[in-house]
Amino acid sequence: MPIDALIVLATLKNGRRVALSELAERIQKRDSDARKTVEWLVELGMVEGIGNEKARRYMLSSKVYALSGDETAYTRQKGMTIIQEKSMIESHIERFGQITRAEAADLCKCDKNHAYYILRQMVESGLLLSIGSGGRNVRYVKKD
Repeated sequence: MPIDALIVLATLKNGRRVALSELAERIQKRDSDARKTVEWLVELGMVEGIGNEKARRYMLSSKVYALSGDETAYTRQKGMTIIQEKSMIESHIERFGQITRAEAADLCKCDKNHAYYILRQMVESGLLLSIGSGGRNVRYVKKD
């Protein structure tokens, strides 16, 4: 197995969900070269991609977790993240009354696109209300 692929796997083992740009930095190559390595690992079934385009993150696949005997870690990593992120956002709003997309991204350790996706889901489900317009000026508050 190429050294770049081993570095990617080690990074994913330690970092859980990792963006392509961070993987490229770790293997000290351009994003396009890192993408080739990661997609090769996806084809082998060792890595899974989550999200689309700029919000795409990579994690070890269920096969890798099963081989290591740690299936519950995969389930925690894959299934609980959105629930946990929503819970953290709700907790922040309970304490501080509102949250912005940038604050949600910082809180959930994700990019602003993913934070917007979560906040939009919460608005559509009736949990939150968005106030303002124009991206940066939008604040999210608990819906009464």
